[in-house]
Amino acid sequence: MAANQSTDPFAVLLDIEKRTRVNAAPLPSLDEVRRLWTGVGFLLNTQRYVVPLNEVAEILHIPEVKKVPGVKNWFRGISNVRGTLLPVTDLSQFLGGEPIKTNKRSRVLVMNHDGVYSGVIVEEVLGLQHFEHEQRVKELEVEKNVQSYVKGGFSRDGENWTVFSLYELAKDAMFIQVAV
Repeated sequence: MAANQSTDPFAVLLDIEKRTRVNAAPLPSLDEVRRLWTGVGFLLNTQRYVVPLNEVAEILHIPEVKKVPGVKNWFRGISNVRGTLLPVTDLSQFLGGEPIKTNKRSRVLVMNHDGVYSGVIVEEVLGLQHFEHEQRVKELEVEKNVQSYVKGGFSRDGENWTVFSLYELAKDAMFIQVAV
């Protein structure tokens, strides 16, 4: 140790604090802080959607699904996910589209809201999507069968992202009533 350096631990810590404060970068000003909206992007019938991040409990690879007799055609069945039964719905078919042909990119978005624990199959998950407030659009043209679940959207780089609410889906009596 050099002769001019203190061996007192407290003095060493004070010196470290002093050098840290001198060399620290300043915090960003309020003008530089941006608020971002974050959601989980997914594809459904070639359309880009985004679900608010807080509405997605989990994202799963397509689990083994057991068919249930006497249910509507869009209800794929029940899956055992870590000891909990998960009802699984084909979102495209529920919305009046063609059944999703599942592949290695297909996923199940799981929601758990107000007693509704359920999963919906989507074609592909496009990861977390971050949008700036200025990118929000109030109205997007969406198919009539999707309108009840849409909460606005975003436009970025010439692409529209429709905000799809799983919580609104969970409130829909038609979604809850799977029996024929």
